[in-house]
Amino acid sequence: MNKVLLPIILLLAMTSPAKAELNCGALADDYLEVVKQESGLPFDQLAWGFVHGYAKGFVDGDWSRDYAVPSSASVNQVVRVVGKWLRNNPDLWHLSANKCVHRALIETWPKK
Repeated sequence: MNKVLLPIILLLAMTSPAKAELNCGALADDYLEVVKQESGLPFDQLAWGFVHGYAKGFVDGDWSRDYAVPSSASVNQVVRVVGKWLRNNPDLWHLSANKCVHRALIETWPKK
């Protein structure tokens, strides 16, 4: 991962407004800003940074390791995996964001 980009992402994530209840639906809403950015559209940088910081923090901080994210995977790849999972599972948006990210990672990169 780009060593300059990571501190910026983490700073944006830490300074974004606190989420009263971070569920998968709220994370999916913020993920829309990633889609906008990738499409070249104006986007909310705080929401974009929050999603990237959340994904990076989750992978770095999750000790259960029920999944095996490849060491070559970038934060952008992890974010896309989570975003795809969220788009495909709107019926589970009531769950906590942690559960959705965990499920997305397990389904994509199961531990062998």
